[in-house]
Amino acid sequence: MSVRNAFTHGRFSSDEKRVWLSYFEGTPRQQELTDEYLTEIEILLREAVSKALALAVKIGAKKPAENS
Repeated sequence: MSVRNAFTHGRFSSDEKRVWLSYFEGTPRQQELTDEYLTEIEILLREAVSKALALAVKIGAKKPAENS
């Protein structure tokens, strides 16, 4: 949720070489949007989707994917 809130409510800024995300989470924070950081966010989001799909299968809201 904290990543979602930072990207939803935060503000983007840049100098000529870097992009920053400024947001508030208890205190004002600033995160440089590097390739490494965005890769971590992508991994986090993929994991969230995977867990959500697994839960949907477990509760019967979605059929399991068939391997081909």
